[in-house]
Amino acid sequence: MIPNILLFVYSHRSLEENWDLPTEKSNSLVDKKAYKIIRHPIYLTILFFSLYLIIISENITVIILQIFIIILTIYNMFEEEYKLKITLTGYDNYMKRTKRLIPFIF
Repeated sequence: MIPNILLFVYSHRSLEENWDLPTEKSNSLVDKKAYKIIRHPIYLTILFFSLYLIIISENITVIILQIFIIILTIYNMFEEEYKLKITLTGYDNYMKRTKRLIPFIF
């Protein structure tokens, strides 16, 4: 669990001032540090944490909630990519260079 937390903090810090989706003020493409290899390291940490809770939990409510969170996280990831392709210059090329969640695979 500690590596997951460290990846989350590192990913968050890698974004610097680009935390929100681009607007007319236009954020810049972040393709360094945690975002050099995968496009969604923060979503990856959320998915890992949810899977971890599913594995260790004996409570059906927690399991159902985590499955719901996983579904929402995956939906948000694809929705964010769609918006970034439209609003952020260079995002198409960035998508060709990097994988979504798992380095060199997906």
